[in-house]
Formats: sequence, structure tokens, C-alpha cells
Amino acid sequence: MSEKSAFKKMFSKTDPGLEEKILIGLEQIGRAIAMLQDHESRAQNLSDLQMNVIVSLLEPHHARTIGGVAEELNLTPPTISDAVRVLEKKDILSKTRDPKDERVVRLDLTARGKSMARRLKEKQNPLLNLITHLAEEEKVSLLSLLIKLTKFFQDKGLVSVARLCVNCQYFHPNQYPGKEKPHHCGFVDSPFGEPELQIDCSKHQVLPASTDL
Repeated sequence: MSEKSAFKKMFSKTDPGLEEKILIGLEQIGRAIAMLQDHESRAQNLSDLQMNVIVSLLEPHHARTIGGVAEELNLTPPTISDAVRVLEKKDILSKTRDPKDERVVRLDLTARGKSMARRLKEKQNPLLNLITHLAEEEKVSLLSLLIKLTKFFQDKGLVSVARLCVNCQYFHPNQYPGKEKPHHCGFVDSPFGEPELQIDCSKHQVLPASTDL
């Protein structure tokens, strides 16, 4: 019996199939990331939610109101309000009235909060190191897959905010077929390739109906 047929005979009844194996792998990665986040949040005496709030506020193009942060994290405003109340007491963030509209309350990280958020982001370096060692083709394929999955989850209502090229009004896919940089960005008026596809773009303008790759 050949090695190939022996392998097939051994696992034919227990092999869950290619699609299910991919799903299992994604679940395992998700659990690993959640464990890393839980470890770091506990080290900083924060809940996972509180950590996610301050890391989100560190990004200058992310929302800075309770409602906006709730949408960013796909949670309810009351849930974010509870986290913000604790973070404010810990001098990690502050609330101020927007000078342009006093009905709007802005959330801003304090100096302590910015320092803490940066440290938390730096703790993600083990994951970045792993990705760095992938071949360039693997990185591009992985990015493309993540964009497709994120877009799928957004269309299903499981992700509220996703600043992707593929749902941006500036994105013109495959405008230069056969070229190394087949896509065009209307914001910078420049062609770009698959490795440059954005997954959280600060210049993003959402389309009512997204364009598929």
C-alpha cells in the first residue's frame, strides 16, 4: 500500500474536511490571541474591554465618543460607558466637551493612558515576529484572506466598523489588469498592489455598496 493511500485510509473517517480544518485553525488562533490579551490586561489591572477601549483610542483616526467607540468595538454604548467610568477614575482617560458641539463628549487618553496603550500594543510583538517570518507571498495571501473574511463578517453585521479598501469609495479595483499594481486609489490618485491593500485606513470613506476584488 502506498504512503498516500495508507494516510487516506487512516484518516478518512476522522478527517473533518478542508473547510472545517480551516475553521478549527482560525478558532485556535482566536483563542491564542484572546489569551495574550487577557494576560496583558490582567498585568495592567484592566479588563479585556478596558484594554480594547484604550488601544482603540490610541489610533488617531478611530472614534473618540462613547457611541463611536461602541461602534468600533461592536458593543453597546452603556457597556462602553461602564468601562469609560472606571478608566476615568484610574486617570487613564479624560472626558471633555467638544468645543464645536457641547452636547458631544470626547474621550482622550491621558499621558498615563497613552503610555499604557503603547505598552499594550508593544506586547503584540510576538505575533508580529511570527508574521515577519512568513514568506512575502504568504503574507499577501493572508492579508487578502483577512480582508475577505472581515468584509464577510461586516456584511453579516458581525463587524460594525471596517475601514477596508474593498468598501471604500476611493477604491478602483483592477483598473490596470495584468500590472504589478492593478488597483487605483482615488484619494492619492495612484496605483497600488495587493500588499498595499488597507485593512484600517485613516482616509476611508465608506460606500453604500462595496466593490469586490
